[in-house]
Amino acid sequence: MANAEEASPQMAHSVQALAARWSQVMKDYRFLTSAEFRGKPAGRETERLLKVEHDGAVLYPEFQFDEAGQVRRVILELVSLAENTDWSEQSLVLWLVTPTGFLDDEKPIEHLGDPERILAGVRSRFEQSW
Repeated sequence: MANAEEASPQMAHSVQALAARWSQVMKDYRFLTSAEFRGKPAGRETERLLKVEHDGAVLYPEFQFDEAGQVRRVILELVSLAENTDWSEQSLVLWLVTPTGFLDDEKPIEHLGDPERILAGVRSRFEQSW
């Protein structure tokens, strides 16, 4: 991979835009640390949860848990779909918090109570070919 001095202006812009997007996501949504996560009822089931690494720490988006602290079933299905399509968990988190035309320019996390609609949307996204 090219070092920073050899990166194209387009690549540099892409990296900066992604960093800015993650910075905004971290401000807009709550992410649990490993210690906070262990306090949830689902706190021992880390295998299939949505998690991201940020600044050297593993963080769990709080929106994947319901009011009782249980992992939403749709999240487990989304993680499984992402694994089967080689989509990273970071990409899945960004998809969940970004308005999409499939949901009339609403964010998928605004529809966590409608799992079939979200799953149809993500399947559509995964099946896109460029």
